[in-house]
Amino acid sequence: MNSPGTALRHSARAVAVVLAALSATALAAPAQAATTATTVSANSSLRAGPSQQFTRYGVTAAADRVRVECYYHGQDVNQGGRHTDVWYRISSGRDSRVGDLSYMWTWGGNTSLTRPPSGMPLCHFE
Repeated sequence: MNSPGTALRHSARAVAVVLAALSATALAAPAQAATTATTVSANSSLRAGPSQQFTRYGVTAAADRVRVECYYHGQDVNQGGRHTDVWYRISSGRDSRVGDLSYMWTWGGNTSLTRPPSGMPLCHFE
């Protein structure tokens, strides 16, 4: 017959195993933030931040498929028949002239998005 102390140790051990399993799940790599596919128009400036005042990294050679991870209300631009203050941070994409487009910013008027998709997070920018 098991003593009350033995039963308590077995229960404590079972709780420890469950907590370890939960901790491993919680410590697993965080889920990637959802990204949205869009096209950046040819001859679009790609910048270091959400304004025309930021360094221009380059100008796209072609219409490039990219993924954007968030948006920011930056400089209000009225150009080429489009008017918006929305800028997107690119999470991935390539251009034949500029190369890797990751972490560059593009003005919303240069994309195929008419507005930020529902659920897209706001970028943190300082």
